[in-house]
Amino acid sequence: MPRHKYLRLLALMLVATAPALAFPQEVHAAAAVETASGFDLAKITNALSCEQLAVDDPNFSQLVSAMAASEDLADVETAYPGLTRYMVISMLPWLNLGIEESIPQLWTDIGVVFDAELTADERSSLHRLFESSGGQKLLSAMCANAQLDGIIDDVMSDDMMIKTSTVQKSWEDTKSVAVKQAVDAMSEAELAEFERLVPKAGFQKFTAIRPKIVEIKTAWMNEDNPKYDNQLDAAIDSAIEEYIAATDEGRTPKKLPAEK
Repeated sequence: MPRHKYLRLLALMLVATAPALAFPQEVHAAAAVETASGFDLAKITNALSCEQLAVDDPNFSQLVSAMAASEDLADVETAYPGLTRYMVISMLPWLNLGIEESIPQLWTDIGVVFDAELTADERSSLHRLFESSGGQKLLSAMCANAQLDGIIDDVMSDDMMIKTSTVQKSWEDTKSVAVKQAVDAMSEAELAEFERLVPKAGFQKFTAIRPKIVEIKTAWMNEDNPKYDNQLDAAIDSAIEEYIAATDEGRTPKKLPAEK
């Protein structure tokens, strides 16, 4: 596989580990806002902390397993077990930096839809819902339970493009698992507050515009960001060289920044 295509594959795999639509998590509650703009609502429901990936995230092992089983890496992974994991870890700082720099555009694009389709009161009500303790548990559960099989299949296909229909199914499958988990984790008080805060009309509209948000999120996931390709190239080369040398010499590979 050409190097530039390989980099794109890994970058896509990273952004694909987040849930497919509004409901990714912000572990730390967002600051309260009096009147939420579309941008505010987009930011709390598509949090940076969920779009990025760390070694201890639930989705990390799934990403590595899919990469290691690919025809481009299967042989070298057999010869040097663990090489794929080490290589992906070496790339995380640069991949996460690219996501951090691009996500404001995602918030802006989704925010435009929220501003157009929801009233100021509806946006603010939804923001209060998602910044509540119960709302945060729902967002966290969505992030932790992302169902990615279809997205990974798309990324591993010849054109490496994620389909809108796949993103929608991923969101639906994730929701079916996460909602029960979030409700089970809520106290009686949290659940009562959550139910009290749900804006009936606003939530129905929020759900109805989901297809537009899915299209925006899919386009963002498919965007090519070559800004850090040189740094990623260097990280991959260094990781492969170090891991193979360490394995051949019978020692433990050096710890990478993302592991510390």
